[in-house]
Amino acid sequence: MSDGIHGYDSTLQLESDDSSGVFADVAENRSISWAGQTVGEVDLTHLKSPGGRKEFKPGFIDSGSISANANYTLDAYNTLLAKQNARTNYNWHLVMSDPGTTTFGLTGYVSELSMDIGEGNTAALMSYSVRLTGEPTLET
Repeated sequence: MSDGIHGYDSTLQLESDDSSGVFADVAENRSISWAGQTVGEVDLTHLKSPGGRKEFKPGFIDSGSISANANYTLDAYNTLLAKQNARTNYNWHLVMSDPGTTTFGLTGYVSELSMDIGEGNTAALMSYSVRLTGEPTLET
């Protein structure tokens, strides 16, 4: 049997005040996606590179971005808009739904915020992205 987990009850949380250690769900998220880390490359190719082959070494690590789609609520939209307008890094938690409640500690700023009002029998939605900076930590 698989040890995989279901996404139900996973959430993205924002620290309520600077360094308070108190985190709360920021929105009624419908989906959360972490684009993941990438390692940059340093091109060290020169005119005498062996075999005429390009040479690389690993460069800086980019922690990526987290994107979420959520039901539109005025409170969540206003919170995210205020954070985006502040252009400041905040502390976030990505909390998984596994039995151990795996939590990733993240730092980043709200880089994107948009709405989709929809039509007819559809929910009004909002999307937001958090551009991560620094190294994510596995807290539990």
